[in-house]
Amino acid sequence: MSHAQQQPEPYPYLAFLPAGFGRRAPYIVRSRGLNRLHEAAAELLSALTASEKEAWCRLTGQSACRLPVGMEANGQAVPVLVRPDVFLWESAPSQLPLDRRSFFQRDTTKLSDAQLRRHLEQVVRQYLLAAALHERPRSFWLADVEAAYLRHPFLELARQKADVVEAVELMNRSSLLAVLKYPEDIAYWRHRVEIVLRPYRALPEAWRDGLCEHEKELYTTTDKLVCSCTTCAFTVYYHPADGNAELEEEVLMPRAIKRIATIERQLNEIAEQSLDVIDQLRRLQDLKKQLLPFEAELERLSRHKQQLKHPPAVPIVDTYEALIRTTFPTADVQPELHSLAGVHLHDTAVLAIPHDFDGQVESLLDEAFHQYDEQAEKERPKPDDVVFHVKRCKLTQGEKDEIDAFLDMHDFRPSAHQLAKTLAGIPTNKVRSLGLHESPIFGLLQSWPEKQVVKAVHRLFV
Repeated sequence: MSHAQQQPEPYPYLAFLPAGFGRRAPYIVRSRGLNRLHEAAAELLSALTASEKEAWCRLTGQSACRLPVGMEANGQAVPVLVRPDVFLWESAPSQLPLDRRSFFQRDTTKLSDAQLRRHLEQVVRQYLLAAALHERPRSFWLADVEAAYLRHPFLELARQKADVVEAVELMNRSSLLAVLKYPEDIAYWRHRVEIVLRPYRALPEAWRDGLCEHEKELYTTTDKLVCSCTTCAFTVYYHPADGNAELEEEVLMPRAIKRIATIERQLNEIAEQSLDVIDQLRRLQDLKKQLLPFEAELERLSRHKQQLKHPPAVPIVDTYEALIRTTFPTADVQPELHSLAGVHLHDTAVLAIPHDFDGQVESLLDEAFHQYDEQAEKERPKPDDVVFHVKRCKLTQGEKDEIDAFLDMHDFRPSAHQLAKTLAGIPTNKVRSLGLHESPIFGLLQSWPEKQVVKAVHRLFV
């Protein structure tokens, strides 16, 4: 191994790698702990088969099967062992950082002989797993992890029940729940939803149909390859021995299958108890269909209404505005989860709409235009209405109309500054060059302080 120190004869089953910071020590400091570690390593490594030793050497890049140990600049051995992941699909770094990625966390000097033996057995198994993985490229194992992940029973269930999960999520947020019977049944159903959907919600969107596209971290345990995405905060465990994947939180499949079916059935039963609400929804659904052919006229009326200060109550327009923010499924509303999940009510008050315009929509639209026109006429400003008032300065509607008429008559529009000077009766060179000093609005507001004229111009004409 290119980074290994020349092996001292007392430790032929240990390979020393520079760790931490500083220059590599020219020798290793012998110690009782190191002697004990070497003795245990020698027993375990010598028991490996020839093929296991060869795979170990290919992983670590060593000429012989040795257990990698970190060595600090002072020649002391690091009391925690080197992880096999530092060699997996790449060469060992010239200097190993003293962190969790590079080293196991158990201090070998503080373990009893039995504990040290068990720890080394686990470490050796992990090296053998890494050695087996190292025989194929990283991309091969990523593809294997993805295939196993997609075969996972819960992933298959999540894909099969995606429409149910989506419908439950929509229904759980729906204002319809406030009008369905009975409140205690609704409360219990929502409580169960939080429990049942927890594993589904734990699946990031990017992992619903396979592995996400972010960079993955791959590392080993004693018997698993761990595939983790820090961006998604999601981890999958792959078992090379049987080719199966494991989730961080495994679910009992028979229970998961039963639970997702149960919350769907429970919502259907709740809906069956609320057939009066279903009838109201169907009536609104029909009413919206009646108004749909007249959408253009109703939109014009809605805009007309918004321009009025005090619009009169016009049921057909009010109903349209309430229904336009309401969505329904294509088919008639049914007392079942998927149908009700397709209903969106901006406000449950829409259920109380009493009107049915069948056969008289056109005449009601004509009447609505007439009512709004009448109200617009009533609200039309009179010439002596004050439209701008600051301190003692008042601008009437008649004066505003006069200014608007002048501005509309000309191809050019003076700037706010030029208009203010004109209204104030100040004949600047620019006002003169534009001929504004001879206009009928020149000096119209000359009795005002100039700063109030500027305010009026910016408020009404800019």
